[in-house]
Amino acid sequence: MAWMPKLQDIDEVLSLQNPWHGTGTVPPSFIYSNQRYFAQTFWRAVLNAKRNRYHLILGPRRIGKTTVMYQTVQRLIAEGIEPRRLWWIRLDHPVLTSVSLGDLAKTVVARANSTKEQPAYLFLDELNYAQQWDLWLKTFYDEQWPIKIVATSSSTAALSKQRVESGVGRWEEHFLPPCSFGEYLELRGFEPLPSPTTSASLTQTLTEDSREPGLPGTPHPLAAQVLRELHRYLLIGGFPELINGLPGASLESEVLRSQEILKADAVERAIYKDIPQAFGVQEPIRLERLLYTIAGQAGGIVSSSNLAKSLGLSQPSVDKYLGHFERSYLIMLLANYARSEETIQRRGRKLYFLDGAVRNASLLRGISVMNDHHELGLLFENAVAAHVFALGTLTGVRVYHWRKADHYEVDCIYDHPTEPVAFEIKSSPHDRHKGLSALQQEYPKFEGRCFIVAPGHPAQHPDVTSNKMGRISTEVLLLIISAHIRQAITDRFIR
Repeated sequence: MAWMPKLQDIDEVLSLQNPWHGTGTVPPSFIYSNQRYFAQTFWRAVLNAKRNRYHLILGPRRIGKTTVMYQTVQRLIAEGIEPRRLWWIRLDHPVLTSVSLGDLAKTVVARANSTKEQPAYLFLDELNYAQQWDLWLKTFYDEQWPIKIVATSSSTAALSKQRVESGVGRWEEHFLPPCSFGEYLELRGFEPLPSPTTSASLTQTLTEDSREPGLPGTPHPLAAQVLRELHRYLLIGGFPELINGLPGASLESEVLRSQEILKADAVERAIYKDIPQAFGVQEPIRLERLLYTIAGQAGGIVSSSNLAKSLGLSQPSVDKYLGHFERSYLIMLLANYARSEETIQRRGRKLYFLDGAVRNASLLRGISVMNDHHELGLLFENAVAAHVFALGTLTGVRVYHWRKADHYEVDCIYDHPTEPVAFEIKSSPHDRHKGLSALQQEYPKFEGRCFIVAPGHPAQHPDVTSNKMGRISTEVLLLIISAHIRQAITDRFIR
């Protein structure tokens, strides 16, 4: 007979996980002093009675989902919610894994004396560890239990196709990306970036607004200090816990520590724990071999057939595993831009990592990439693609690459319905840009909306009359996209 915890055991765990019931405040070590963009406004959505939805926070490991929930608990206390109505349940705790989500919710309702007018707030960390969590959330919602739910998932399970029907109209899924470069700078102590005009699209900001984000102590965003920070960002990644490093540590020590943590948690835990649990993968070693192989091919076109041959796998297995990586927020696969959806699905996809530092960690590249022109260029390209992808995910805009035969290629397209923009990402501003020229000829809507992106290059607006491409530095583009990411998050929760 399976072991079942006693009610006393459950009460003890819940008491330990909710110290604010006794103290009235969340311990400072749980919430840190800095808040991500997401946490600054997410609490408003939780309190917004008009939304009447549960909230699922999704994203890769180590990007602060748990901290965001703790910060939200603290903010709700500050907004007047009684601490006894705020319940944290870490569902991967050994005592709780064998208890149904329904029984846990009943316990909370009883302990909090919750009613429809004064519901209990359940903060469910690692939701995917609860058996049939989607059916329980559907039951809670449809039967109008006196609870509101905020939950996290280390990606995977919460995006499984069979969950879609249960979630419609009942919960919202919120993507928490790694820190953008702008957010990274703020967490490092720089002043916040100026916000873009609320109604402005990314394209409008790039083509119509000549302002460049100003930073304290730097006369220009291209100052050496910001460029040094960008190099560090490429190596450390957008993971809040790692951004400020250890006092007095050298850059090399910080990078090695970051890579060790990311390889153990963001990579190996996803491969050997999250994905097998969510998708029933029986031999995760195959996942690991595939991930290391594609890490060496980042920035290139994925060939499932070639990967299958080199790894001794079937092509359907490779495609399935790549899908698992995508839904675990390890990688992103950009489809090839085309006029018809059929053509889009048929053409090759370009592979990037959601954060280039995870790719480096999986290969244990250390700090040597800073002295490798090709590797450094790949990190710049991955950073821009990841920023555009994050913005697209938050705004509902699809992101593509474009390739025509083997002659023309554009790295990244932000396909806004009325104001699309395209980028070629280079190591040097003097590199050729024939891909953008070919894209404009085939798709005239991109005229005046194409940019060459290279480190340290002064801004230049596109000129349609002379067919000149726009030019922008990698640093400034990342800062502009960062500001739009912040605005997109704000717009999502304040409405």
